[in-house]
Amino acid sequence: MAEKIVRHLQESPHPLEETLRIAVDGKKLTLKIKAIVMPGEQGQPLKVLGVDLDISELKRLEGENLHMRLQQQQALLNAILEAQEEERRRISESLHNGVGQLLYATKLNLAGVNLDALPARKPQVEASLQKTDALLTEAIVETRRVSHELVPVLLKDFGFQKAIGEFCSRFQGTGIRIDCHCFPERLPLPLETALYRMAQELVNNIVRHSGATRGRLEIIRDKDIVYLEAQDNGKGIALEAQRGQKPGKGIGLSTIRDRAELLGGSVEIDSTPEKDTLVTICLPLRKGT
Repeated sequence: MAEKIVRHLQESPHPLEETLRIAVDGKKLTLKIKAIVMPGEQGQPLKVLGVDLDISELKRLEGENLHMRLQQQQALLNAILEAQEEERRRISESLHNGVGQLLYATKLNLAGVNLDALPARKPQVEASLQKTDALLTEAIVETRRVSHELVPVLLKDFGFQKAIGEFCSRFQGTGIRIDCHCFPERLPLPLETALYRMAQELVNNIVRHSGATRGRLEIIRDKDIVYLEAQDNGKGIALEAQRGQKPGKGIGLSTIRDRAELLGGSVEIDSTPEKDTLVTICLPLRKGT
């Protein structure tokens, strides 16, 4: 570094500023060096004026400040995720205890209709009741499905592997096969919840928009990094949609990007229109997540 400084002053005698880290008596010091070349009467370099500042304490305080800001950012992130999950719990309870119960009560009332009291139009009424009963049954099933998606009980009780496996199994018999693979270890619940929400969005995108016959969802842990990959053999994603610039699939991907960035992660998309698609999400494992 000394040779570099001397060479700089010889070749380009302009003001110089460098920051160095050196070891002195077993202690690491951070130094800031400022220097300027002073010309003589004929304009030739005459001497160098410089100052050597020990900024070790300043750097230590900056490091502590950065650590505190990261902790505050993580606390804020956890609060945001918890608020989102609390809102989902509230909506889930409303669906289950409100709409679901009303639908079930309506179904019971229809079952109690006396068809014998309507002999003239019995066939028509019976057909109408059967259709209504089928629609109510479908509505009840859909209400339960949405309620379970909003609050994945399996996630909290048994972990991500069990919850995502159960979610993928719901698409059996829909014309698309979803293969799911996940490491069995438990992660901090906020991170598991975030992974589950992003996996939900990715699988729903594959089923609704890709036109694929097969999809793959895989979650891998490599030391302090978690990778979530979703791949399908569908029609691919246009570039504008990958960036979230047009309706449809881009909206879900934009949400996934936002959530990943909140967690300090990244999203990569490898897709060409009319070809298969691979979405890779990379999330760091940090203390407190």
